[in-house]
Amino acid sequence: RLMSAIIFCEAGTESYTGKVAVGIVVMNRVRSKKYPNTVKGVIYQKSQFTPAHSGALAQALKDYDDGNFNQKNHLESIKAAKKVLKGCTTVTIKGKKVNMKSYLFFSGYLSNRRLKIGNHMFK
Repeated sequence: RLMSAIIFCEAGTESYTGKVAVGIVVMNRVRSKKYPNTVKGVIYQKSQFTPAHSGALAQALKDYDDGNFNQKNHLESIKAAKKVLKGCTTVTIKGKKVNMKSYLFFSGYLSNRRLKIGNHMFK
C-alpha cells in the first residue's frame, strides 16, 4: 500500500518502467546502511520524498483505502510496487536490461545522472 502510493505520487504519469525504477530506488535505500531500514522509514525520512511531507502521499493512501486507487496509473503503481517488493532490481530500456541495484537517487534533474527514464533522472 505505502510503496504503491509513493510510486504513484512520484511517477504516476511516467511509464511502467519509470514506476518500477522509482520503487527500486526506494528498496535500494532500505537495503543501504545510509538510510532507514524500512520502506516507511525511507519514505518519511526528512527532506527525501516531497509527497510524504506535502500531503500528496496522505491523499494517495486515503484514495487507496477508500477504493479509489483504480485508474490505469494507480494499477500500474500497484503492479510496480509488488514487483520491487519481490526483489526486482532491473528495468528493460530499449531492449536492454539495466541493473539498478546501486541507484539511490532520482529527480527531474540530477547532475551526473547515469540513467534517464521519461522525465526522471537516476543515479
